Amino acid sequence: MKIRGVAVVAFCVLFVGMYSFGAGAQSKCLIVPSVSWWGNQNHDSIRNFVKSNHGGDWRSYSAKWKRQHAKLKSILGKGNSIVAPNGAKLGGDALSAYIVKVGQRIAVIDCLAAQNTGSGKQTASVQRTGKAVKGDPQAGKAAALKRGCLECHGDEGRSKRPLVPNLAGQKYQYLVKQFRAFAALAKGTAPPGSKDVRHHPLMSKKAKTLSPADMEHIAAYFAGL
Repeated sequence: MKIRGVAVVAFCVLFVGMYSFGAGAQSKCLIVPSVSWWGNQNHDSIRNFVKSNHGGDWRSYSAKWKRQHAKLKSILGKGNSIVAPNGAKLGGDALSAYIVKVGQRIAVIDCLAAQNTGSGKQTASVQRTGKAVKGDPQAGKAAALKRGCLECHGDEGRSKRPLVPNLAGQKYQYLVKQFRAFAALAKGTAPPGSKDVRHHPLMSKKAKTLSPADMEHIAAYFAGL
């Protein structure tokens, strides 16, 4: 998408509420909003696209749209506009309306992802790590939010702080090992393979509050971004 720095009046972006997914989620998924350059999108076409283009990895597909959503909001906030794939210039109200539709599409994607029984996620995890990922990414995101992980490592695991590492796409087994090492150091014990792990007092303080399951969940969340 080509970006042009055309000054326009910036409007507030409407907040797109998060949906609660779980049992019966299939009936609650929104229909895909209509956008001319998206074509005729529906639940089945999105499922097929994720399967054929993302190897069944819903997290990577969702993360791509969330990055675009954040980028569009930044453009709107600066009073600029974009040129859509169909050649239309979107700024102000028009860009704000498009951002809302992108947010709605993300809600659909996350809902459809929640319906996935895990076969696609398991396949993607094995491809990336060579081992099955035990953690639940959704539970990991909730745990990461609760512990303040995203404040330093970024909403999508990409830190804006020069001395804080990115965690998005990091290897699952490595993250679990680091969490265990941080927790062990907080208890005053030397973790196995301590020469190969990072030492950080703040991380040790946070890691000692994590259960083994929390560690696996958070590692699965960041590994899947």
